[in-house]
Amino acid sequence: MTPAQDPFYIVKDEIQDSIDKVQDTFNQWKQAPENTGEYVHLTRELLTTCESVQWQVDELEKAISVAERDPAYYGLNEVEIGKRRNWTSTARNQVVSIRRNVEAGKHKTAFGRSVNPSELGRSKQHIAQDNDDFIASESDQQMLLMKRQDDELDALSASVQRIGGVGLTIHEELVGQEKLLGELSLDMETTSNRLDFVQKRVAMVLKKASLKGQIMMIAFLVVLFIILFVLGKEGKMSHRKFEHPRHGSLGFLPRKRCSRHRGKVKAFPRDDQSKKCHLTAFLGYKAGMTHIVREVEKPGSKLHKKETCEAVTIVETPPIVIVGLVAYVKTPRGLRTLNSVWAQHLSEDVRRRFYKNWCKSKKKAFTKYALKYDSDAGKKEIQMQLEKMKKYATVVRVIAHTQIRKMKGLKQKKAHLMEIQINGGTIADKVDYGYNFFEKEVPIDAVFQKDEMIDIIGVTKGKGYEGVVTRWGVTRLPRKTHRGLRKVACIGAWHPARVSYTVARAGQNGYHHRTEMNKKVYKIGKVGQETHDASTEFDRTEKDITPMGGFPHYGVVKADYLMIKGCCVGPKKRVVTLRQSLLKQTSRLALEEIKLKFVDTSSKFGHGRFQTTDEKQRFYGKLKA
Repeated sequence: MTPAQDPFYIVKDEIQDSIDKVQDTFNQWKQAPENTGEYVHLTRELLTTCESVQWQVDELEKAISVAERDPAYYGLNEVEIGKRRNWTSTARNQVVSIRRNVEAGKHKTAFGRSVNPSELGRSKQHIAQDNDDFIASESDQQMLLMKRQDDELDALSASVQRIGGVGLTIHEELVGQEKLLGELSLDMETTSNRLDFVQKRVAMVLKKASLKGQIMMIAFLVVLFIILFVLGKEGKMSHRKFEHPRHGSLGFLPRKRCSRHRGKVKAFPRDDQSKKCHLTAFLGYKAGMTHIVREVEKPGSKLHKKETCEAVTIVETPPIVIVGLVAYVKTPRGLRTLNSVWAQHLSEDVRRRFYKNWCKSKKKAFTKYALKYDSDAGKKEIQMQLEKMKKYATVVRVIAHTQIRKMKGLKQKKAHLMEIQINGGTIADKVDYGYNFFEKEVPIDAVFQKDEMIDIIGVTKGKGYEGVVTRWGVTRLPRKTHRGLRKVACIGAWHPARVSYTVARAGQNGYHHRTEMNKKVYKIGKVGQETHDASTEFDRTEKDITPMGGFPHYGVVKADYLMIKGCCVGPKKRVVTLRQSLLKQTSRLALEEIKLKFVDTSSKFGHGRFQTTDEKQRFYGKLKA
């Protein structure tokens, strides 16, 4: 990392500017006369500023300590770390010196001033008065110290009394334990006496009884011994007999409503500068589900070259538009925003996102910012912001929005906005890559490819407030249970006097933020191309991907779409975030090539029989008017 890109030098320049300002204020303070409003104001300002600068230097030293643990990770060596520590110590000494001089007073900090002759010739009366004041202050301090010692002695005596009370309590507990041990030994002696008596009786009976009687007597005594043993345990049966795993996972707590409607990408794939610049995420809208038939490519398996039927989800993905650029700087506490650059022309769909009520608003969002592109000074400022990104940034992301007006199944007009990280290439290449895409469309096939494994992030379908049996899947109580049976019988011990978070309770179910990993892309449909149809190499029927009658609660898919294996979070029309896989996929399942043989387009409102309307008309023929 070059010095221009190192955050240390940015913070260093800010602290040095603050120290220079403190030095100028200190010079004004030395020239100001005492007992004036300006003198008091400058004194307060100096003390506050010195404390703030000293705190900044301490924070910078903490960052140096973090970097010193692993210098190779931050691209540093011992010489560079030593230089940084010398600078921080010098800066701290300057600030501490100024602060001490201000606290000592103006007459003690005037380093270059000469002593006033009138002050050297003070009268003896003033000297005596100063001595009296000094003696009075010292006596006050002595009295305060004696009072503090008295308070400490009182606290110590109270502690001794508490310790004595604890000792008495321990003595009482020991006496009680001794009594319990005595009672236990007495019970043991009584039990042993009973066993001796039984043994004597048994010996007498065995001498008199026959072989059959002896066997019956032995069985009777065994039963009697078991009964005595159970009674001797005094009924200690207060635990579960068998293993019982808990119901529901604690890894998804808290189960509450998500604060956002769009899935948030909390981690992007690792950057590889050896690759070309590319985007790592996309936005789409869930349309519905259908099923397909394909041929399995799995050599060595019994299913190899055999047909299988699988469920798939259609996600409509119209091209996104890039309207901004954001740069981040890596710090010991994580990423910090450096700056942002926006495009000149933003559609009404994007500006609606910045207002709660678009109709009643003044609709002035980004009007002043757009004027920067019309003046030379504004263009120069934007170029300076881009150069700053190239110089200091470590992570670059674009701001993209969906073209929601192309979604015929949605009535919403407010576009969804998100940040998408740019991976590959240098920082300068990333900034140029994102800036060149301003106000341009990015299609789905520029981010994802067929047979790729992706992640889907979204918010699940909301269920509202539901009971504990439905929410956690706990066992229903027996039929005759009093006051309800769809409950948890025991919600915890008496103490601690609160309900643990691990106990299943009723509450919100659904509308949770979830991330589904490793969803395979079976097909990418492009508008105006054959890939948008549902026909395959084996099924040459001309039919669109939209089933007969449209997807329930959605409608017709007219834009680009993505066909993924399995289900997807959220209801119909819900926006979902599509992200590239965080890890490199190496499994045979992930690398398998998908060859579709049939895509079902029958009606999803019931048990559809026909794939197209022409097939239905040919089957029924001409009907009566």
